[in-house]
Amino acid sequence: KILAMCVMPEEERKAAEELRELCRAAVAADPVAAADYRAGKLKAIGAFFGYIKRASEGRADIPAAEAILKELLKN
Repeated sequence: KILAMCVMPEEERKAAEELRELCRAAVAADPVAAADYRAGKLKAIGAFFGYIKRASEGRADIPAAEAILKELLKN
């Protein structure tokens, strides 16, 4: 059985990894918001968006960042 692999173009892969790093940095920069989110205060995730927007100079894909943040914060 052959499994098909979806290969991202290099530029997209790099952008996705940069966004993931921005999300990690945002979580590290605001441990209170991270703890609040993990405690069930789901709106606390919004605290990270400002950091991500500033760090990316407004170019970050916020819906994609939200998905990454949710993944990072579930652990």
